[in-house]
Amino acid sequence: MPVTVTSFAPAQRRAAPPPAWAGVQHRHLASLSAIAREGSFRGAARTLGYSQSALSQHVAHLERVLGVSLLARRRGSAEVELTAAGELLLDHVDGILAVYRAAEADLDALASRARRVRIGVGEALAPTLLPRVLPAFAAAHPDVAIDITHFRCGADLAAALADGRLDIGIGDPPERRSSLATRPLAPEPYVLAAPAAWPVVRAPGVRAADLLEHLPLVRADDPAIALAERELRARGLPLPAAGKVAPPSAVPPLVACGAGAAILPAGLVPAGEERIVRLPLDGLVSPRAVAVAWRGERRAAALVTDLVARVSAARPAVTAPLRAAA
Repeated sequence: MPVTVTSFAPAQRRAAPPPAWAGVQHRHLASLSAIAREGSFRGAARTLGYSQSALSQHVAHLERVLGVSLLARRRGSAEVELTAAGELLLDHVDGILAVYRAAEADLDALASRARRVRIGVGEALAPTLLPRVLPAFAAAHPDVAIDITHFRCGADLAAALADGRLDIGIGDPPERRSSLATRPLAPEPYVLAAPAAWPVVRAPGVRAADLLEHLPLVRADDPAIALAERELRARGLPLPAAGKVAPPSAVPPLVACGAGAAILPAGLVPAGEERIVRLPLDGLVSPRAVAVAWRGERRAAALVTDLVARVSAARPAVTAPLRAAA
């Protein structure tokens, strides 16, 4: 079989022309991200503190350097939308900007002698999950300050993580395009919480489906709970108009005093609250998805890694009693 052997001779090195991306700066990418998020130059200018003309120049520079159109104006409107190329680029831009924010956070942590971890948690999860996690975490890291912020909306929690205001978030999973690292946790079942003083809810064999359209409701002001209510209606279970609307944490006390029944994540109903009966909604409404999220690009994040592991380990022990109680 003939074999050809050739000696490799490296070509003479020539100076490579500078790549197009060499002219792209952080401010150009941040401008595109803000315009996509706000849907207009005006909103992005307000968010970033630039003039609208400066933002236009940033986008024009990107389009010129990359050789593609990134934005299109909607006819008869000041709003803009991403082109196909803009959508594709934004998928990468969010990750690039997240690396900048992570580097800034790591350097700030290195320069600061005081160690601190900032936790964001969904309002419905805080009463059951944090007491199982934080005491042991605090004992393992006695020099670490812990800041906790409750969030009603998962999108707000994800935004706080992405903007660097939080180190870890526990709640609704972020959007698929998010640059955040995530780990799914055991989901949160929904229950119909009703006053124990109402005899009908304690009748033998009573089911939530039998009562939903007949009980006065207190509605929790929570986007995820609103989705659960829409799912119930889609299954042909009519819900009465709510007599009261309140923040999620304020709903259980209203139920306990007889103001109405409520559709709630099981963890929001205090354990051992004898004035509330929980009727399961399994099979009627999907459980609430739950995830822990953090900025995976961070290098000096040993505290976050430890906390993520503790949250992941504790979550199954939280949901099992919730389902049993329901």
